[in-house]
Amino acid sequence: LKQTKQLISLLQKALENVSLAVKQAGTSAPRIDGVNVDIHQISTKLLNQLNGVAMPLLGVLQMTNRLNEVATPVVTSCRHSCMEEAAYALCKIWVILKSCYGFRIRGDCATRDSSTVGVATKTFVLPSLVSCAVALSSLEVADEDDGEHSFDSKDEKKSEDTVHNHSLLDRGDDCAMAVLKCMRSFFVNDDSDSAKPSPIAREVGNAMGGALVARLVQCCLSLLPRDAVATRSSRRVDSALQMEAAQTLHDLINGLPIKDLWQSILPGLFAGMYGTCLSKLRYSPSASSHKIASLCVETLACLLKQALGSDDREKADAENDTESIAASLFAAVNISAKTIEKPSAPQSKPDDVESEVNSRIPGPLSVLL
Repeated sequence: LKQTKQLISLLQKALENVSLAVKQAGTSAPRIDGVNVDIHQISTKLLNQLNGVAMPLLGVLQMTNRLNEVATPVVTSCRHSCMEEAAYALCKIWVILKSCYGFRIRGDCATRDSSTVGVATKTFVLPSLVSCAVALSSLEVADEDDGEHSFDSKDEKKSEDTVHNHSLLDRGDDCAMAVLKCMRSFFVNDDSDSAKPSPIAREVGNAMGGALVARLVQCCLSLLPRDAVATRSSRRVDSALQMEAAQTLHDLINGLPIKDLWQSILPGLFAGMYGTCLSKLRYSPSASSHKIASLCVETLACLLKQALGSDDREKADAENDTESIAASLFAAVNISAKTIEKPSAPQSKPDDVESEVNSRIPGPLSVLL
């Protein structure tokens, strides 16, 4: 494991050099021995090589889940270190691919070759997101805890595993932070203000019938407290890690402007974020609580905008007025209560969703306010 970490660290340095060389080259055609070389041909070869480099990194992220064994604290810490380095290496690969092809999560990609976008999505983007979800699920720091603890004899083995996990000094906080940053790198909007999802965004939203996005959302929610019981339990998550999880959720929602997708996830995601807001505003004594609560409320507002299909003007107005929790709450209440035009064709499902949102959401938001 130590040698694996050293190899991944060396790989990161090599990827940094490649990224720097790609940025310096830009879109101009390079010359080798005085002969012009097709930049597209070089980029295609680079894409194939980077996909090959990414394969072992994906395996490292899924290492703990595949081994499925209770390791010693030292071995577990080494695994976390390897997974952390692998996540950062995947980030660097994605930076190189964006520099070569101009991949975007929103709007049209710079490359006009749809086949290239499809290959990159299926061979790199989707496997990377799946590996991130698997990695977060395997970490003890992200272990889902509903606040209910059973001490029956039937749960003896589960209790032994819990005691072992709580004895670890390294629960994977740094590893979880790296994995979250890796996830965020795929959904950052760069310089595009378009409300149109890119082909990559559509592929991610449709992957596994939307189950991939739902799993990514659940992984982020598992790092956030949802009620007073969770905050008083033995499960503790660093405030910086909570901020990163909330920011990842915000970028994930904002980066996938797909109305049907967020309508299907709205009940569970709203309940989780609402519980986090209540926990931070009512029970948490931490100095960073108001920052996390404010970001969660902004995420709720972004979720309602995506699920209800607000127009670009309302989106710009809401994003420019996020100085306080109250401002975000008022924006969310206004969005949830706005009148939505009915489609010409008889479609009952969207109407049902919108009517349910308009009738149920203002109450909880008023409680937060």
